[in-house]
Amino acid sequence: MKACRSCNDLPESITASLCATTGQYVWIAEADDYADERFLETVVGRLEQNPECGLAYCNSSAVDASGHIIDLVRPTMYDVDLTRWQRDFVGSGREECIRYLIRENTIQNASAVVFKRELCDVVGGADESLKLASDWKFWASLLCISDLAFVAAPLNCFRTHGSSVRAKTRTWMHITEALQVMNYIVDRLDVPRDALEDLHARLAVVLLHAYITQRPSAPGTRISEKSSVWFFSARRQWVH
Repeated sequence: MKACRSCNDLPESITASLCATTGQYVWIAEADDYADERFLETVVGRLEQNPECGLAYCNSSAVDASGHIIDLVRPTMYDVDLTRWQRDFVGSGREECIRYLIRENTIQNASAVVFKRELCDVVGGADESLKLASDWKFWASLLCISDLAFVAAPLNCFRTHGSSVRAKTRTWMHITEALQVMNYIVDRLDVPRDALEDLHARLAVVLLHAYITQRPSAPGTRISEKSSVWFFSARRQWVH
């Protein structure tokens, strides 16, 4: 095992880790987070048992700045059976992208993930142009070419506090980067019509809520022209 220390943001940390390591597996252990002593044994074990999987991760517990557990970190899709993440599973990476990752980042904590380094020679590193969604896009790139394993036990703790990058970032930057990741998945996979319709319904709700609660005004918070054009042109294709 080789430890690579980095004080950079997540995308730079992923890239630095890939450049500095030559081992079979990579774990990005973020500074604010911590893991159960069984974490690596359990998650790496899933990869060993399922060689078709390029990524394995576990449930995470959200903790506050003092280390008190708040709750499990859960996906927020209202029309999906969230009990799916209450049990272990192994699944198709492409199907994961089409049904779940296309709509939100269901692998919400990088510290809960171990992935195969060899896949990075195919997909490259993280997209450093994305401040918030680089991990989301990176998971999607791995799962377009491999499968995944999930461990329901919360063997990782994710610290959330008011000074975190996500806490300090406006809604519209989240949406702008999310649209870029969604576009990435649509461009690479044959996404069926029903999945696109589900995506559109979710986006409509998210955009409406964001516009009502926080209208885009400050420089750098507007939805990029490319992303907004993609959303509305895609909508025209889905309804015909």
